[in-house]
Amino acid sequence: MIGESFSHYRVTGRLGSGGMGDVYRAEDTKLRRPVAIKVLPEAFARDEERMKRFEREAQVLASLNHPNVAAIYGLEDVGSVRALVLELVEGPTLAERIAAGPLSFEDARRIARQIALGLEAAHEKSIVHRDLKPANVKLTVDGDVKILDFGLAKAMEGEAASVDISHSPTMTRAATEAGFLLGTAAYMSPEQAKGKKVDRRTDIWAFGVVLFEMLTGRRLFAGETVSDILAAVLREEPPWQELPPRLSPALRWVLRRCLQKDPRERLHDIADARIELSEAHKDDALAPDRTRESPWPRRVLPWTVALAAAGVAAWIGLRSFSDRSSPETVAASILPPPNAEFLVERGFALSPDARQLVFAAEDGEGERALWLRSLASSAAQKLAGTEEGHSPFWSPDGRQVGFFANGKLKRIDLQSGLVENVTDHPTELGSGSWSSQGEIVFGGRGTEVELKRVLARGGVPEVVFPDGEAVERVLPSFLPDDGRFLFLARNYAGTSPQLRVGSLDGALEREVLRINSNAVYALSGHLVWWEDGNLREQRFDPGRLVVDGEPRVLAAEVEFDPSWGRGAFSLSGTTLVYHEGGLLLGSELVRFSRGGEELGTVGPPGNYYFPRLSPDGSRVAVDRSDEANRG
Repeated sequence: MIGESFSHYRVTGRLGSGGMGDVYRAEDTKLRRPVAIKVLPEAFARDEERMKRFEREAQVLASLNHPNVAAIYGLEDVGSVRALVLELVEGPTLAERIAAGPLSFEDARRIARQIALGLEAAHEKSIVHRDLKPANVKLTVDGDVKILDFGLAKAMEGEAASVDISHSPTMTRAATEAGFLLGTAAYMSPEQAKGKKVDRRTDIWAFGVVLFEMLTGRRLFAGETVSDILAAVLREEPPWQELPPRLSPALRWVLRRCLQKDPRERLHDIADARIELSEAHKDDALAPDRTRESPWPRRVLPWTVALAAAGVAAWIGLRSFSDRSSPETVAASILPPPNAEFLVERGFALSPDARQLVFAAEDGEGERALWLRSLASSAAQKLAGTEEGHSPFWSPDGRQVGFFANGKLKRIDLQSGLVENVTDHPTELGSGSWSSQGEIVFGGRGTEVELKRVLARGGVPEVVFPDGEAVERVLPSFLPDDGRFLFLARNYAGTSPQLRVGSLDGALEREVLRINSNAVYALSGHLVWWEDGNLREQRFDPGRLVVDGEPRVLAAEVEFDPSWGRGAFSLSGTTLVYHEGGLLLGSELVRFSRGGEELGTVGPPGNYYFPRLSPDGSRVAVDRSDEANRG
């Protein structure tokens, strides 16, 4: 067709071909503008009923006017040839860009956000792409993104409730080139690969696959044949470990929510992904180096934040592992909510983005509940429905908080305020950790209480280690791969307490350290735990599950609960929150005036921890243990 005229379009070159037809560059001789001409497959053009359906679909597509979607200008019929007239988008495809290697975090986020905007506009008009892939995304010379072939897959397939994928326009005999078939099959959603009716969620899956490919430079699902690819789509989990280790939490969250094989568990609206990507961009504007060399700003000031209750100093320190040598310190006081006091022994937790703190407190009327406070604000909010709540822990996306109360493991959605029961937890206290796979590992004190796993949305819990061993497994904390977690194992006959690592399927249980404290993994590559009144850190290889080098003190005089083995600290990324005070063994409680004058002792000597002064300053509440620290 090159050099020929098609209606009032003069064909000047060939752009490519595929299962949905051959594409040519042409000039609109009437409007004097370049266009793309897609000549429809001959077998398709001869099908009168299918052409009628296609014309109706093309009319709907023509109503889609969005800067991130390549426009449809018209449908032409000249003799036996039928073709679409499309906007000509200059520039490489996203597939060509990925072939050069993984994209930077910023470029991947920027492109993904524009793709999401285009999908959002189409979905609002009930238009589903159904063939989203890097080859159908163009990158213009101005840096903009244009999605090609929008809705054509649906137009060509028609409205059947169930479709044989061998008849998909991307799987026709005209498209027998192996690379094209693999590239197409690799982006099908599981329900699409099964030939089921699809909706906007199939585009959301493909969006996640494309984003994964941008970040890793490799196809998420690969194989020698189409059958191999489709089998991988249906059965294999994404290799999360291949994502860049410094990937921002927002991008990681978007990927995991888009790539849920069950469409009911997948994001239901691409706008949610677009919002997350926009918020991540705002965050990175404050720390532009984060996506290039380190996931944390080059210079983060160490913080010291005081958590005070009626004049009794109870210190929480926030500090950065990445710039520990900085001489600059910013200090501030965090007061408890009005007419309330902190209940540090009932737990506190720093949010995944290190911007919010959830903590247990008791108000002036004696009601104990969880409270939420932004570290950038002086106000705290009581979370309704969390009465008697303790041991809070965050969901990986920072939108929900898990906690224990009244014999239940619960979760609260911080946006809606909805509190839901996850499962029963009849023991007095508990501890848990929430994986980005949507599972919670939790347990309680006592050798008869097993460590269990349960879906965060609720369900019947399963015992992780059903071996009947007389050991107390507590205080779990997930490692970055989400399949393995740290926990404390105690109450061995003649054996010291151990920090162990286990797997969700119970196949792995290995000793890491002989300590009597919970431990967490920092993105700096260290384990952090309590020992002898101090917080310590030591380099840890999460792949080989071994520590390396000598431990070093990170913070001194940190509070500890010996009956539970829990140090009063929380870690998010490379930011640490801890409660200063330590375990008071064989000591006395001494009163001092505000001027520093000693006023005498309170009670006999003993093993005291968690002292709390009453609001009027006349009484002190304290926990006392008659047994020595088992660490």
